[in-house]
Amino acid sequence: MKYTVLIQEVASKRIKELFLKILYDYKDPINASNYIDGLIEAIYSLEILPNRCALVKNGIYSDNVLSYRYLLYKNSKIVFKITSFNF
Repeated sequence: MKYTVLIQEVASKRIKELFLKILYDYKDPINASNYIDGLIEAIYSLEILPNRCALVKNGIYSDNVLSYRYLLYKNSKIVFKITSFNF
C-alpha cells in the first residue's frame, strides 16, 4: 500500500529555516541544497512502509493514542504519524 505524504506548513517553514541555517553557518549553498534535497527525499520515502520507523517513546510526541513515529536523516529527526482516510 502506498501512503500519501503531507508536509504541514510548520514543517515546511522549519525546512526552509534549516536551509538558511546551514547556508549561514557553512557558507555553502551546494551543501545546504544537497542536505535539504536528501531530507525531502527521506520524507517522501515514507510513502512506502512508514511502519518501518520506530515509535516515539519520549517527549511531547510520545502519545500512545496517536502513535507518532520518527525517521532519522543525518542530524535531523523527522516525526510523523500515520493516518488512514476512507474515501
